[in-house]
Amino acid sequence: MKRKIFLPIILIAVLLTGCTKFLERTPLDSYDDSNFWLNESNVRQHANYYYGSFFPGYHQGWSMAQMWFRDIYGNDQTTYSDGQPGSFPSTATSAGYSLPSHSIGNGWADMSWSDNYAWIRRTNIFIKRLNESSSTKFTDEQLGHWMGIARFFRGMRYADLVWGWGDVPYYGKSTDDMDELCKPRDNRYDVLDSVLADFKYAIANVRAEDGDNTTLNKYAVASVAARLFMRLGLYQHYITAAYQGGNEAKAKEYLQFAMESAALVMNSGKYSISTPYRELFASASLDGNPEVILARTYAIGMVTHALTSYQNYNEGQSNSISAHMIRSYLFWDGKLANETTIIPDAQNPDNYGKLFTMVDNALLANKDPRLEATIKSSRVLSQGNIGAMSAPYSTKGAATRYYVRKMFPRGGEHYTASQAASEVMTKSASNFTNSPVIRYGETLLNWITCKAELAQWGGGAAVTQDDIDNSINKLRHRPISTGDKTAGLTIDPQPNAASDICKHQLADMRLDALPNDLTRDPDVSPLINEIRRERMVELAFEIYRSKDLRAWGKWLPICQRYDQKPGKYCAEGYPAYDGGDKNVGWGLSDNPTGTINQSVQYYKNAPEGNLHQCGAYFELDVLYKLKNDAKAAWDQAVADGKPVEEINLLKYQYNEWNTAWGAFEGQATGSTGGLWCVDQYGVQHHWLKTDGYSDEVLSKMRGWYIVGKHSLLTV
Repeated sequence: MKRKIFLPIILIAVLLTGCTKFLERTPLDSYDDSNFWLNESNVRQHANYYYGSFFPGYHQGWSMAQMWFRDIYGNDQTTYSDGQPGSFPSTATSAGYSLPSHSIGNGWADMSWSDNYAWIRRTNIFIKRLNESSSTKFTDEQLGHWMGIARFFRGMRYADLVWGWGDVPYYGKSTDDMDELCKPRDNRYDVLDSVLADFKYAIANVRAEDGDNTTLNKYAVASVAARLFMRLGLYQHYITAAYQGGNEAKAKEYLQFAMESAALVMNSGKYSISTPYRELFASASLDGNPEVILARTYAIGMVTHALTSYQNYNEGQSNSISAHMIRSYLFWDGKLANETTIIPDAQNPDNYGKLFTMVDNALLANKDPRLEATIKSSRVLSQGNIGAMSAPYSTKGAATRYYVRKMFPRGGEHYTASQAASEVMTKSASNFTNSPVIRYGETLLNWITCKAELAQWGGGAAVTQDDIDNSINKLRHRPISTGDKTAGLTIDPQPNAASDICKHQLADMRLDALPNDLTRDPDVSPLINEIRRERMVELAFEIYRSKDLRAWGKWLPICQRYDQKPGKYCAEGYPAYDGGDKNVGWGLSDNPTGTINQSVQYYKNAPEGNLHQCGAYFELDVLYKLKNDAKAAWDQAVADGKPVEEINLLKYQYNEWNTAWGAFEGQATGSTGGLWCVDQYGVQHHWLKTDGYSDEVLSKMRGWYIVGKHSLLTV
């Protein structure tokens, strides 16, 4: 009965409204632009669409993860399979503008020109729709929050454009007018004034809380503001006007805003440094982590990545950690090799190897604990109850023989390659470790960077010990891992505590006792030099290093150290090979062309000279003895009829020492190839297999491994 009554009512409604009007109505079970912007739930869904592009974290699927691959060109974190930096950043001039090359994929804009503007158009439409719906659909607080989110996204993309291209066209609203779309570039400072206004509005209006740490809030906005305007401010100070910098007033303005934005986060009391270093980057969950301001989460069967797999000891690492960076990590007493008290008389030639060898994890035990958390240590292998210590040097395609593992779960540190290749968490593109895309540690460093820079040249207040204690020393007080089995690992997960190797936290930074860095850049103060060191160490492989170098005007000077001339040399000439014993190499001589170029600060006081193309420090004679002794012990156990378990343990230990030996010995092939290293005095040494295995020959192969082949190596 009701149905019969209902149908005539519909027919009457159709007659009254007209068929055309009825057919134009929006379907009730779908959205279009006219009925979408009605409530917070819909607007939140729209905002969520931006996250994957603005905060990619470890990316998705097999795409090259930013935190691993974006910093591989032209900086001092990594080196290359051929010992060269690839293409230097190039510039081209068009209409008077300097256009940095994007072929190398880093150091400049995060996105392409067109992608940035695509997102800017979306944000402008976002803002327009909010304004159109504001009078009836949202409270002032709701409108302010979502308008702040929209303007924050717009500000990010314009900041990226200015960072990459300088002057750019600015559009404060969406348009389809071709004359407007083809307008000339606007002055970069005018554009950044608008970006500042967007960020200030967002910080003032975005909610302090709006869900968990996977959702933007006021402090995430402020942290990004600090990151971007610190970079832009430093660039204006250190780069000349010819290259879109050179505005001292803007430099101070941007740094002041960045410092205030970071201080807002610090003063909130919401965040702290309490997570062991590697666990921050290799966790199955960052939910509620007090250091993570914004996280990107991953889950099996939903969204996964491949970053962990690139560190599972199956995948090669043609870009790895360099000798220069290893030398840059402080010893746990807060000092450098030329002054450390870790080993008495560290400058004694007999003690040099004790500072840097990976045998028995000596390097990791004596250095800043973040180094142990960043590269693969030697651990007791567990597959099949092997019980042998894994090789201290890698043959897994690691260009420098150090294998980076910053984002690999600590609970699998003892895995063999085959074990890691069978775990969902560490194989293929099925990884589900979460990414800390905005973290408190970075914000602390951005704050102290701004304060120190303004104090040195911007008329700001001097940095105090309290400032250091409230920033850098909080990072140094980070707990050393006592073991984490890592949720998500299933094959015999082990704690693998960092505290098994590292017994000390890094000593506090003291303003009255800064390290005596003989290679310090004379352009900056000892304090700023140490803040920059802290940034390099704390933020290693997280996108930032190349951007820091560019902001400081040090991009090309770093690139130029990848010059095919490791060790000590004269920048204006090569030491002539004397045609004698190859093991003598290319060391210093009385010949003026064999002396150090005193005008190059980096080489002037560096005992080993240029180490940017060098990798692991090794002592081939030690490795040779260890692997031979292990083989003898294995053979003796077989001859004595020892239990099979004992024989297998000795067999596997020999295999591991032989792997470490092979990481270097395998290079000594070919008539013009060979194994090359730079010793503690900066002298190159060369060995071919044809030179034999005598104690005299092998004892000379103590030094920093030279990666790949260089023009100097052709004798």
